[in-house]
Amino acid sequence: MEDVRRANVQPRRARKWIGQIRSRRIGLGSGFWGLREYVPGDETRRINWKASARFDRLIANEVEGERSGDAVIVLDARHEALVGPLPRSTTEAGVRAALALASEILAGRNRVGLVVQREVLDWVYPAFGRKQLFRILDALIRVRPGGDWPFDHIVWVLERFFPRNCHVILVSPLLDREAMETVEDLAARGFGITIVSPSPLEIERAMYADDPTLEVAYRLMRIERENAVSALRRYADVVDWDPREPLAAALKGVSPFPRHG
Repeated sequence: MEDVRRANVQPRRARKWIGQIRSRRIGLGSGFWGLREYVPGDETRRINWKASARFDRLIANEVEGERSGDAVIVLDARHEALVGPLPRSTTEAGVRAALALASEILAGRNRVGLVVQREVLDWVYPAFGRKQLFRILDALIRVRPGGDWPFDHIVWVLERFFPRNCHVILVSPLLDREAMETVEDLAARGFGITIVSPSPLEIERAMYADDPTLEVAYRLMRIERENAVSALRRYADVVDWDPREPLAAALKGVSPFPRHG
């Protein structure tokens, strides 16, 4: 499993449950928010003794509330999304990424769900904890590329069976126009979106020996992909990931997700 513990991966919107997402509101947590005058009933451990000595009255620390959120990982395992031999394919890279992201987000005491688009449309409803990680793992180890389901069925499933305002993490090589249009549709419906895209170009490039003609073709296709990724960044955070490299390194290039309490 990919180690992404150092990456800042978490849902965009916080819920009422206690977690590790800073909600930008005063509440239960560990992050310093500010100072205020002590009032009877405050815990003595909240007293800031240095500030109290300076102002000659009791001053207490305020901390930032920490909450949890909902994330749904959507894995594109359609036949159209398959590039490369199966053990090193875009689908296999997507499975690795989905499991690593689920593990990390669950470790932050958030709810995580899963939707897989393949021969059938599989999903695991969001839940907390280690048991949920095993449910997601059980769904992912059965993934094989295939199926002709329209990709926009993802939108239908998310709107009807998953929490409103959940953060969608789309794991897809972004090989066809349908995937691009689905991202635009999700953004128009108010979903926060992050895209982790195993690069089919890098997988194909690794399959062939060095050749001047292939190098020219690679550069041209690279420009096309960069243009497509740039267009999608109007709607989502996009991680263009070379699966030969650690996922954590690619995730570091993405700024922390904005959060709302």
